Amino acid sequence: MNVVLKYSMIVLLILTSSKIYSQSMENKEIDWNKVQKLENESKTKDALALVEQFLEIAKKNNDMNAMMKSNLYKYKYKMVLEEESELKIVQEINKNIATSNGAEKALLHSILAELLHQYYNSNSWKFDDRTKTEEIQSDDFRTWDLQTLAENISQHYLASLSQKEILQSIKLDKINDIIVSEKNSKIFRPTLYDFLAHRAIDFFNIDFANFAEPANAFSIDNKKYFDDVNDFVNLSITTQDTSSNSFRVLKIYQDLLKFRLADKSNMEALADADVKRLQYVREHYFDKDEALYLYFLALNDAKIEYTKTSYGDDMYFLLAQFINQNLNNDYLKNKIDNKETFTAKNVMKICNECVAYYPNSNGAQNCIAISKTLQQKHIFITTEKALIPNQKNLALVSYKNVQKIYLKFVRINYEDKDKIFETKEKKLKKM
Repeated sequence: MNVVLKYSMIVLLILTSSKIYSQSMENKEIDWNKVQKLENESKTKDALALVEQFLEIAKKNNDMNAMMKSNLYKYKYKMVLEEESELKIVQEINKNIATSNGAEKALLHSILAELLHQYYNSNSWKFDDRTKTEEIQSDDFRTWDLQTLAENISQHYLASLSQKEILQSIKLDKINDIIVSEKNSKIFRPTLYDFLAHRAIDFFNIDFANFAEPANAFSIDNKKYFDDVNDFVNLSITTQDTSSNSFRVLKIYQDLLKFRLADKSNMEALADADVKRLQYVREHYFDKDEALYLYFLALNDAKIEYTKTSYGDDMYFLLAQFINQNLNNDYLKNKIDNKETFTAKNVMKICNECVAYYPNSNGAQNCIAISKTLQQKHIFITTEKALIPNQKNLALVSYKNVQKIYLKFVRINYEDKDKIFETKEKKLKKM
């Protein structure tokens, strides 16, 4: 499971959104509160008419934020008002892509990719019996087979990153009107490139469908993919299977991490992306046991590197969490020279260090939760189902964080046993 701890939510203000955000200070002609009022009153048609007016004002003022926001809400209302709205909206976005450039073009590609993916999620049953054709027979995406749709979505996400130098120069603050973000989240997605790159990675990480793999299918089978970030970005990653999602993800990570390495003022964004890369490689590495070992080594190295940043508390937590989850993993215990590494005592040590070094941080709170779990008392007694009179009978006592156990044997009449166990079962059902 991916755990990206510091990154709070940043999402595009997309068709499913119901909240209208305040107007930008730069454009007094556009009052989004009026649109919100009409929407609250269920006057969708009037809201659409007003949004289309705002779109014309935005075009006149060359205000990209207002144009994008107006278009998004126009699409949203058309979904409610018009028949075959999905097809019309996709066709309109394609036309806008053809006439736009720079950041607007990149955002439109990413939005269109998400809309097509949303369409599949809502209509997946329609694709069950469709077979792949050699060529797209129609511009109507609703008639495509699943593999054609998936590849089309992929191409839009890749196209959203094609002008990376331009995107890397645009701070995410510049498009506040069309994104929803939580407090401090932009530290980890500071530019439009970071934002769109992570959106693309998240899509390619989805098991979209089990398509037949080519004979030369790309595989994450090189332990160098776990390398230190400075070495990873310089790896030569090539394949004939260029449509592989794993290949695409690794290439995006290389570009993203190379960009992050150049920004010495924001090591937090680098740490967040690098940890996400290591987690991705661990999940998709061909040898699952070796993947755990290589990930552990890489996580240790990353912890040393990123404890210098405000991401350090999460590095401690990730390491403590990983060891705690693998306390009974004999493969890892045999691979690690220090036999004290995969022990509850070491997990407690890491957690205590996190709390001491980063008090009141999210990572510290997570470590406290692990510590409490490790310190919980536990007793479980298992006996044989049938006991032979006048002979020794075995019982297994499992315990944790308990120094002494006191047992008392009570003689009962045979006739009372069913009543006793019946009462016990009733109590369990109530719990």
